[in-house]
Amino acid sequence: MSWMTLWVRDNVAMLTVGGAYFSGTMLLGTVIANLRLTRAMKKTDTVVACGQTFNTLMNEKHRLRRTAAREEANGLPAVTAEDLRKETLDFYGQFFSFQFTEFIAFKSGNLDRKVFALWMKSRRKEYLAGEAQPKPELIHGVTCKQGWDNWLERWHHNEDDDFKKLMNEVHTTDKDIGELVRRYGPPTQKAIAMARSIWPRKRATGLGSQPPAS
Repeated sequence: MSWMTLWVRDNVAMLTVGGAYFSGTMLLGTVIANLRLTRAMKKTDTVVACGQTFNTLMNEKHRLRRTAAREEANGLPAVTAEDLRKETLDFYGQFFSFQFTEFIAFKSGNLDRKVFALWMKSRRKEYLAGEAQPKPELIHGVTCKQGWDNWLERWHHNEDDDFKKLMNEVHTTDKDIGELVRRYGPPTQKAIAMARSIWPRKRATGLGSQPPAS
C-alpha cells in the first residue's frame, strides 16, 4: 500500500469536510456572479427601455413644435392656441412622469449613476433654456418651468418627496450633478456622498495640518 493511499485513508474525514467547503464556496461564488450578471442585464434593459420611451416623447415634442393653430377647414376640426397650450402641458406631464420613473429606477439600483447623472445634466439645460432671456425656449407659450410646476400640482399632487427635492436642485443650482444625484441614490451611493462630505473636514483637522500663518 503506497504512502498516498495510507494518507488518504487516515485523512478521509478532513478531505470530506474540505471538499464540502470548497464546493460550497464555488457554489456561493457562482450565485454571486449570477446575481451580478442579472443586475448588469437589468441595468442594460432599463437603459434601453428608457431610451425608447424618451425617443417617443421627443417625437411628440417635435410634433407639437410643428403644429400651429388653425381654423376648421376641409373636414378638419379647428385647433386653437389654448388647445395647443393644454396639449403642451399634457406633454410635460408625461415627460416629468417619465423622469420620475427614471429616478425610481436609479434609487432602486437598476440604473447606473453616471447614466442618470448624464440625463439630469440634459434636464438642467432644458430647464435653463426656458428661463433664458431675452429669448426663452417655449412650446406654444409654455416653458419647462411652467410644465414642471403644472406636473407638481396636477400630476404629483404637491408631494414633497426626494424626487421633487432632486429636480429643484437640478433645475435651480449649479451643484455638480454627478455628486448631487449620489445623495438621492441607493444606500451605497448615499454612503459615498456622506463620506465625501465629511472627509475634507477630517483632513483639514488632521495631525498633519498646519496653523494659518500670522
